[in-house]
Amino acid sequence: MLKSLNFVTLIFVFLLTSFSSLVKAEKISYFFINQTLIEFAQEGDVGEVKSLIESGVNVNLRDDFGRTILTYASEEGQIEVVKVLLEAGVDVNARADSGLTALRYALLTGQLEMVEFLLEVGATK
Repeated sequence: MLKSLNFVTLIFVFLLTSFSSLVKAEKISYFFINQTLIEFAQEGDVGEVKSLIESGVNVNLRDDFGRTILTYASEEGQIEVVKVLLEAGVDVNARADSGLTALRYALLTGQLEMVEFLLEVGATK
């Protein structure tokens, strides 16, 4: 059911982005694209994350709290998703509005394997 719901969401986003000249549609589509990518990242759905990235989604999008997709994947310990995001050019040291980075979110949630991985790929904050 979750997969079919996400498929419907993606179709909805596609339709909205087709009419990107409408400001309201742009705001709605941005929300759904970002929320969908966050959910896939948290769930560890590498295939769906790759698909959205290949469709042109900016991996450095931020939510209303200034958090990037990387912070959500990191706090859930989704190393394979983080690898995909890094390959796509995500900023490993981006700070949320709170000042926290993906490294700090991983530390706060006890994702020690993720902490080690992030340090290996250049996280410094």
